[in-house]
Amino acid sequence: MALARMIIVDELHFRFVEHDGFIYFMGVVEPRFPMPSHLMVARDCIKLWFVERENLISYLKLGQRVSLITDTWTSIQNLNYMCLTCHYIDGDWTYQKRILNFCIVPNHNGETIGKTIERCLNDWGIKMVITITVDNAKTNDVAVDYLKKKLEMKDGCMLGGQFLHMRCAAHVLNLIVQEELKGIHNSIVKVRNALRWNSTYFMLEVAEKFETAFDRMHEEDVEFSSYFMEVDGNGKHKHIGPPKVGIQNELHRLSGIDGDHLLKEMAQSMKEKYEKYWGDIKNMNLMMFIAVVLDPRYKMKYWFNKWYSKEKAEFALKLVRGALDKLYAHYVKESSASFPYDLWKIASHEFDEHIATEDDNECTTDVDKYLNEASEKNSEGFDILAWWKVNSTRYVIFSEVA
Repeated sequence: MALARMIIVDELHFRFVEHDGFIYFMGVVEPRFPMPSHLMVARDCIKLWFVERENLISYLKLGQRVSLITDTWTSIQNLNYMCLTCHYIDGDWTYQKRILNFCIVPNHNGETIGKTIERCLNDWGIKMVITITVDNAKTNDVAVDYLKKKLEMKDGCMLGGQFLHMRCAAHVLNLIVQEELKGIHNSIVKVRNALRWNSTYFMLEVAEKFETAFDRMHEEDVEFSSYFMEVDGNGKHKHIGPPKVGIQNELHRLSGIDGDHLLKEMAQSMKEKYEKYWGDIKNMNLMMFIAVVLDPRYKMKYWFNKWYSKEKAEFALKLVRGALDKLYAHYVKESSASFPYDLWKIASHEFDEHIATEDDNECTTDVDKYLNEASEKNSEGFDILAWWKVNSTRYVIFSEVA
């Protein structure tokens, strides 16, 4: 079974066990070890899969909350595939990721995707889903709506599914960048023909390293010059950089830049696409902001003011704080309905909070205590999950939210 695990983890071919080098190595390590055939290894891998599957089902059926990511695509054989992955933090505060399903689906219809995911959740015994991350195709809106209705019937999503639908940030960034590339499509085609590279970003990154060589060929080869090089009005070669965390500020800056008409036009076009998805906080899944608040280095003390005007920042803070309080109340209610020990734990916790604030005549919650305390320093290698593990006894309910 250890051999089967090695084959899986290192992504080795089943026939690896029949290679002369491995047979010689095992002969030195343990001559009595009976060397299996590739068919036996394949069977052992399937056995191992069943063991791991049963272990995971047993764990998930205990009520582990998960977040899902699903993706669908069509292969060159015109077959429709769907992959479903679940993410969760286990009882030891360790981040876990498991591929639950990788299957062929009849089509990319939203209801088909929704029903396939529903069957998969039932098979794994998953009862509570926090978020479902999908790309921005209309069919995925239909799929999430279908799942939301089904989960609500079983009380399987928090706060009526208010935070269920998460739009894939990577896909949004891709759409923004694709909007920019429209303006220089001819240049991209020319670079691709010269370098033969599929990934646009990596292709341009490599091309930039050879900018001096291209300049030399531009001077010495007339045909290359007329075919390949394209420069802006200032004679500078364009370079597409990777998406930055501060993309909003950068787009705002570039949209107002003087003296570079092409760059300004591209930035304005990208900004419009950005505003469509991330311009209005009311249209965004507040879980994205809550995740930042739950990072003890950031909380809610300054970063909204950095992103938004004063008026928008105040409105955003109000929305996020409201969502945070709702989540906290949800976990309090859920815990008090579970076990007698939890009832005692919550009563004891609330009594401690009351004693701590008795002088102020005001009873605060874990949320208030967490937000009012000083933020952690943003040191290198800071481990968020380790911090919450250590502080979970201080924030009994709020650590469940985290």
